[in-house]
Amino acid sequence: MSHPSLAIKPKDFVRRPQKVHLSQHDFETPVSITTPDTIVVFTSNVIIDFKTTPKKESPTHLGHFAALIIGAPRVVVDLNGFTLRMSEGYSRRQRFFSLIELDITPFPDGTGKFTTVPVKPTDITVKNGRFGLTSHFALHSSTGGMRFLFQNLAIEAFEVGAIALSSCHDVTIDSLTIGKSIPPKTTGRFVMLRDLYQSLREEGTSVTLMNAIRELTDAEQLVKPGSSDALVRAIV
Repeated sequence: MSHPSLAIKPKDFVRRPQKVHLSQHDFETPVSITTPDTIVVFTSNVIIDFKTTPKKESPTHLGHFAALIIGAPRVVVDLNGFTLRMSEGYSRRQRFFSLIELDITPFPDGTGKFTTVPVKPTDITVKNGRFGLTSHFALHSSTGGMRFLFQNLAIEAFEVGAIALSSCHDVTIDSLTIGKSIPPKTTGRFVMLRDLYQSLREEGTSVTLMNAIRELTDAEQLVKPGSSDALVRAIV
């Protein structure tokens, strides 16, 4: 974990690190790393297509928000030359998603009904691989943190952003290749209608009204967005 050529680098492990190997079969559900001093090594390409529905409570009340969740300090994620991405179908179903979330919650407590207290992990390295299709971000943190290193990575096929960080300090980007973003798959109107339909189902509204909303939702899904609902960017 030593990077002598970098002015700002993640701190070294304080104890002998544990090593976690991850492959496709480990991602039936999101993987959370909550133990400090951990090295995560990928041993295969991984395509995310979660089948389970998470609990409707913070931080998953908007659905699964990431494939790999980093919730501890001094963690190294080594993609080991492999690719992490969403499946085409799952990217349509789960519209807010990050391939790697650098906290246990995608937003601070008190924002958007999130009540989970962030841990703001520090000294995180993500290196040596590729990030493919994602409906939002490849790497994301909105809660803050410090001493992040992103090294030898290629990122492409993101709808909103490759890397999006807020309130972070001492971020080093080394040998990063950012490819093309992709057009959005849905419109804001579709998401609104879909959520309305789900709310009506839960409330037991009349079948006639539900069918009418469902028809509008299906019709909207067939409309190809003419522009993005969000600013497409590479690094924020």
